Amino acid sequence: MKHEIIKLPVGAKVTKAGLYRTPLAHYHTQLTPTPCISSSGLRDIMKAPQYFWRFSNLNPDAYPRKVSPAMTFGRAAHAVLLGDEVFEDKFVVSHYDSFRSKEAKDWRADMIKFGKEVLTAADMVHINEMSKNLNNEPIIQAGLLEGDTEVSMIWQDRETGVWLKARPDLLPSSGFTSDLKTTTTADPKACFYKTRDMRYDMQMALATMGLRELLDLETEACSLLYVENKEPYMTFVQDIPLSDLAEAEIDVRSAINDFAEALDSGHWSGYVEGSYKHPNNQGT
Repeated sequence: MKHEIIKLPVGAKVTKAGLYRTPLAHYHTQLTPTPCISSSGLRDIMKAPQYFWRFSNLNPDAYPRKVSPAMTFGRAAHAVLLGDEVFEDKFVVSHYDSFRSKEAKDWRADMIKFGKEVLTAADMVHINEMSKNLNNEPIIQAGLLEGDTEVSMIWQDRETGVWLKARPDLLPSSGFTSDLKTTTTADPKACFYKTRDMRYDMQMALATMGLRELLDLETEACSLLYVENKEPYMTFVQDIPLSDLAEAEIDVRSAINDFAEALDSGHWSGYVEGSYKHPNNQGT
């Protein structure tokens, strides 16, 4: 199933709901006529609207988000494993063994100034091994990670008028949605807790809403593919039941409403007061 994908140049604004192809850096900007929000923003809203606001690009006094080596590694792995970015355009591999010397530090600072994210030679060894092992997995050969990459879904929420955006790793051509996650361990129990703690269910729920709104496509199955970023590069496919996806969509709806309310009032509330309940007593 083919759909119209509109090319959106850097700096251009979206004027209508649709599927767009634009660089990842531009996707993360406020590229709509009025404020927009993605799943990461909605997940921050769930912590507290004020938490979202203190890092938001809507806030002129926002704190900068720090880019960790793990985040750079994850984006580079996605570029190699999925081709969702042109690797050479965004990343550069260091010829230094470490960044302890002044020369190495200055070189890294120059690369960052030029808009590059810096990887080590060891990073590339890991990424290449991940790619090799992943491509040998029967589930990958069966088409788990097939679909268009670099596609941004952008639309307006019918209830609040808020602009929403989602950029799944792969735009599905059927009712099966999936997403790739790099991790230190693909042990099933660890993956379960990571999905819960990172609220990846909300990420997939927003993508599900976008597919429904823009493509009239209902999600029939949803999975996360975890791949280890070090030896032995094991993988694990975690299915997200449709019932869990539906519950996550309720949280997405709540966060959208909170975002819209805060935009209208200008008040970004902090953490809610109340008694603490240990996570072990909150069920799974």
